Amino acid sequence: TVADSRRAATGKYIEILGTYNPSPRGKDPGLIFDLEKANEWIKKGAQPTKRVQFLIKKAQAGAKA
Repeated sequence: TVADSRRAATGKYIEILGTYNPSPRGKDPGLIFDLEKANEWIKKGAQPTKRVQFLIKKAQAGAKA
């Protein structure tokens, strides 16, 4: 999700970029992430958290496979 850091952590999200399930079952892919949108936000000045940086790397690795 993209959120404004100037708002409370429980504030509204600007955009949802994907979902992550650390314990996927069956056909659940575990990670669904829109890398193009994430890169657009980063170009606009968004600063991903360390956890989001980890998920971006994981999504990039999955895209290459």
